Amino acid sequence: MGNPVEALRARLQRLAETGDAGAVLSPDAVPDAEGVWEAVTSPPGLDLDAVETLAFFHWARYQVLPEGEDQDDFRRAVALYRAILAQAPDRVPAPIREYLLSSSESPPGDAGALTERGTQAYSEYQRTGDLQQLEMAVAAFRSAVEATPTDHPNRAGRLSNLGASLATRFERAGDAADLDAAIDAGRAAIGVTPTDHPNRALYLSNLGNSLRTRFERAGDAGDLDAAIDAGRSAVEAT
Repeated sequence: MGNPVEALRARLQRLAETGDAGAVLSPDAVPDAEGVWEAVTSPPGLDLDAVETLAFFHWARYQVLPEGEDQDDFRRAVALYRAILAQAPDRVPAPIREYLLSSSESPPGDAGALTERGTQAYSEYQRTGDLQQLEMAVAAFRSAVEATPTDHPNRAGRLSNLGASLATRFERAGDAADLDAAIDAGRAAIGVTPTDHPNRALYLSNLGNSLRTRFERAGDAGDLDAAIDAGRSAVEAT
C-alpha cells in the first residue's frame, strides 16, 4: 500500500496544475483521505504534515463543490486548521488564519481559548463519535496545558481535561501511550490541586478510572492499589 499522505498530495497537485476538480471530488479520493486520517491519529500523536494535507484537501473540496454541498468540507477544514493554528500559525493560509482569529476573542495561544476549543470538540465527539473531533480535543487540551503557567489556578483543570481526553482516545484506539499519558496528566492535576478544591474529587475519580483501566490491561497490582487509594481519596474529598 502506498503512502496515503503522498497520494492525497498528488491529487492536490493535479488539481492545482490542471484545474481538474475530479482530483478531489472523485469517489476514489475518499480512501486516500481516510488513509491520511489514520496517519493523523496514529502514534506518536498529532502529525502536523498529515493534518495540513488533510486540511487543504477539505479546503480544496469546499472551493470546488457547489454552494450548499460544501459546508461539511468547510467545517472539517476549519477544525483541522484550528488545530494547526494552536501549534504552527505560519502553516495556516492567511485567509483561513484571519477567519479563525476574527472568530475568536482570544489569540490562538491563549489557554482559555484553547480549553474552550477542546471542550467544544470533545462535546462534538461525544455527540457524533467522530474520531477527528476527539483528536482535535486532545491537541487543544495539550496546547492549553502548555500555555498555562505552572502556578496558574486553572492548571489542574486543564491537566484533568487532557487526561480525560487521552483516556477516551485510548478506549477508541488502544494505544497504551495514551493511557500512560492520561495517568501522568491526572497525577499532575492532583499534585497542583488544593485539598479543599471543589473539583478535587472529580480529578481523583478520573485518575482512579485510568489506573483501574491500566490494571485491567496490564495486570500491575500497583495500579489497582493506586486506583483504590484515588477512589478513597475522592470519597473523602466529596
